[in-house]
Amino acid sequence: MMKTWFVLVPMVLWSAAALAGPPVVPKPLNAGVQYEPYPNTDISQIVFSTSRQEFRTGHPPYKAVKFQVAEFVLVAEHHRKYLRPDFKAEIQLAPARLRAGVELMADKNFQAKWKSVQLAYQKMLQGFRALKVPAPCKAAFDAYRKILEDEEFLAQSVARRMFAAQDIRARELLRQDLSGRFRARDTEWFDRLCDDFEKDGNLSNFFPRFVDQFIEPGLKNARELAEKAMREAGVDYAVAAAEEEAGEGEKGAGEAGE
Repeated sequence: MMKTWFVLVPMVLWSAAALAGPPVVPKPLNAGVQYEPYPNTDISQIVFSTSRQEFRTGHPPYKAVKFQVAEFVLVAEHHRKYLRPDFKAEIQLAPARLRAGVELMADKNFQAKWKSVQLAYQKMLQGFRALKVPAPCKAAFDAYRKILEDEEFLAQSVARRMFAAQDIRARELLRQDLSGRFRARDTEWFDRLCDDFEKDGNLSNFFPRFVDQFIEPGLKNARELAEKAMREAGVDYAVAAAEEEAGEGEKGAGEAGE
């Protein structure tokens, strides 16, 4: 009788597990996101549009917040890397003969393209603002949103002040517009960049350097806040982010070589 009891207990437990079915996978917060847990591991692949990333989201029973935090990290970076229109690239695509001075800002074709990029940026920002965000990522979301709004403001200010006129007064007014929002963050760099721009009116020097000094650090900070929230939620990258980015770089170099 005792032997029968020991045989029945594992069978009962196995039967209960079988009846329970596969673990319940949480639902994504945002449209277009997919959660794909790998069976018998603590790893899940999160997919959004053309981006996909493997995270350690834990074993079943799954905790929704872990998947949601991983979702935010992926979706926010997808916006930064792929959906965010590139004003710097638009400047580089302009004819070389225009990029040396004020002629670029006076060129009607360039103005039209810049305004088109502005509209695309506004659309991207509208979509970002509408994202559903898990509570642990609220601070990171606010940081991303604010710095993206800063870049939009920078581009708008350039168009407002420099497309109608390209004289010294217009450059001074641009400096005034930007001062309240940016100068306190790094007074030395702000004054240096604006002084140079007032002298030469060279947008191809001013705008990319301004983005590098005042926008990119804010985006880096936002990503760090998102990764901090991720760690606090008990989530990690399945592969270190730095290793993955290095792999993408090597892949891109290989494709370029081909």
